[in-house]
Amino acid sequence: MKCHLPIYLMGALVAVCSALMLEAQSNAPGPLILPPNKWDNQKHLLASLMTTNRPGSYSLQPAWVGIEKVTARTGYYTNWFETVNQSNRWFHFERFTVRPGRIMPMAPEDRYVCEVDTNGNDASFSTYAYRAALPTDSDLLGVRDPASLTNLIGWTFPKGKKTDPRSWVGIGGAYFTLGPYNSIETVRVEYMQHATGTKIDGIIVRRGHFHQ
Repeated sequence: MKCHLPIYLMGALVAVCSALMLEAQSNAPGPLILPPNKWDNQKHLLASLMTTNRPGSYSLQPAWVGIEKVTARTGYYTNWFETVNQSNRWFHFERFTVRPGRIMPMAPEDRYVCEVDTNGNDASFSTYAYRAALPTDSDLLGVRDPASLTNLIGWTFPKGKKTDPRSWVGIGGAYFTLGPYNSIETVRVEYMQHATGTKIDGIIVRRGHFHQ
């Protein structure tokens, strides 16, 4: 037995369905806008300081603030003491320094961002050298010996006292690069080696994202 709806009921049903579809479309999220694949560093807030040839210390106001997080750790840095004490760190960069030359033979960079301590001096732990690109975690974790470390970041691993089996030697570097949309990306890496060994025994990597 067939059931035929009156014409006016059919029209009302079509109107209700159309209204529901329009409401669903209006509540749907808009199209996803993706950032460009490449960011023109010439538009960055620090572009003029990156290209200047005038050595000096330049105040960054307002400061660049952000959080630095541990992104990888191996070996020595996985022990209980290191794990407890290596937490996320909030800090800021207040100064941009341009040097007339490299800061030391093992560090080829001449531009840095840093914190300022209570005496108005650069805080040594929070001084980051500029590099056009930062190594990835996999690159850093791939380092197995001092020679590989030197090839990757340009630092020479110090020699410990081979006569003391209890001693450890460590070295690291801290770097920043210009990020998209006027941000700064940072990486700090530390390596540890037993004084009597030839291989690196531990690596810890910290990364940060900063905005002004």
